[in-house]
Amino acid sequence: MVRKQSTAETNKIQPGSAAKSAASRRSATSRKRHAPTIRDVAALANVSIATVSNVLDAKDTLYAPSTAEKVLAAVKTLGYRPNHSARSLVRRRTHTLGFAAHWRADLFNNFYLSRILSGFLDYARHHDYQIKIIYIDEQEAERSMARLADGSVDGIALLTLTDDSPFTKWAENSWLPTVSVGNLVEAPLSYVGVDDFTPFYEATQWLLELGHRRIGLIGGPLQQRSARDRERAYRQAMTDAGLNPAKSWVFAGHEYVPLAGHKGAQQLLKVEPALTAFMCGSDLIAMGALEALRDADKRVPEDVSLIGFDDINEACLTQPPLTTIRQPIVEIGAKAAEVLLNQIVNEGRDPVRIAFPGTLIKRASVATIKKSTSAGINSFKTAE
Repeated sequence: MVRKQSTAETNKIQPGSAAKSAASRRSATSRKRHAPTIRDVAALANVSIATVSNVLDAKDTLYAPSTAEKVLAAVKTLGYRPNHSARSLVRRRTHTLGFAAHWRADLFNNFYLSRILSGFLDYARHHDYQIKIIYIDEQEAERSMARLADGSVDGIALLTLTDDSPFTKWAENSWLPTVSVGNLVEAPLSYVGVDDFTPFYEATQWLLELGHRRIGLIGGPLQQRSARDRERAYRQAMTDAGLNPAKSWVFAGHEYVPLAGHKGAQQLLKVEPALTAFMCGSDLIAMGALEALRDADKRVPEDVSLIGFDDINEACLTQPPLTTIRQPIVEIGAKAAEVLLNQIVNEGRDPVRIAFPGTLIKRASVATIKKSTSAGINSFKTAE
């Protein structure tokens, strides 16, 4: 009688069996059906490999509709996929969104960019997309554009574009779905950001209602639409109040950073020491201005009132807490991802432009000016 082997005995490797096992595996592998290739698709559809490639890339001027039907039928029959992550037969999909920005320091220490990224990433992951962060630099634009167009993403969010940026021109002419985030450009691109004009106008108007007449502006980089709109709002509010601010009351920062605020406050105090309030293009600018005011022995808000823009985490921690215009940064990031995914899925090219409202957050850095009729001097009271 033949004894039946136990499972342990069956699985035990016997001397001299390794070569046999390897040969068996090779034999089994050779019998497996190989993954379909583009050559297989071309043979089944009776067309050239170049034609298959053109159909899959949706270059519809290079083939007839009947040819596309044959190719797509062959693709379906064979189960061919152009790459490991493709889900569309007509256009390759990586299920990856690009997040492209230019930052000089740690991305995650940049409050604005990191919060935009947070909203962008959260929306993408809930829709089964991953994120690729791409560093772009105008000083090496060609290399940056190559990174954007390397086929690794289905769409791109470009942060704080400017009208004269080479990336704006690239996006305008690219087939890749693109959304401009944080800065509106003249090019016909989708945009998601904040209404820069209205809340800045209303904040300047509020200072005027509190009795301020000598209001300076420390703005942002004028190559960005956001900075230009905020300056335009400031000037419009002053003009509507019958005031004509002098050129010396306005300083344009090179970036939305504390150093710009520090330099701006120093310059305004030097040429116009009687200014009673500063509108600032960002909270970081306001924080730099606050430091310069302290260095000049100017009290906030008793001597100079201060308003920022963004409402970053540190805005409520300054001394005094900073009055600012809050923009919904995380929501802007999420909406940018939504707009981008809609373009990808629906292959829409009509630009969508969305501007979230800003909200004035009143804190202790602003004071009311009241004229003393007896002494003819200014007195101050913290605004509520």
